[in-house]
Amino acid sequence: MAELKAGPGRCEEASTLSREFYVPCNAPATLLVKNRDPRPYRMCAACADHNVHNRGARVVRPLTEEERRT
Repeated sequence: MAELKAGPGRCEEASTLSREFYVPCNAPATLLVKNRDPRPYRMCAACADHNVHNRGARVVRPLTEEERRT
């Protein structure tokens, strides 16, 4: 099976519907969020809010217009 990846400018957080393997949320990303992983992730507002309030992540910054396209 091919590895699933979020599309350009899309949320990289795991979908709430994925239980057995990684399925990206893929909603339009608006924020760069840092959790325990070495690199920050693009996230939509809902996934960022969940990670900040429930997983101890922090918002690094909003994504630029260019980052939202790539």
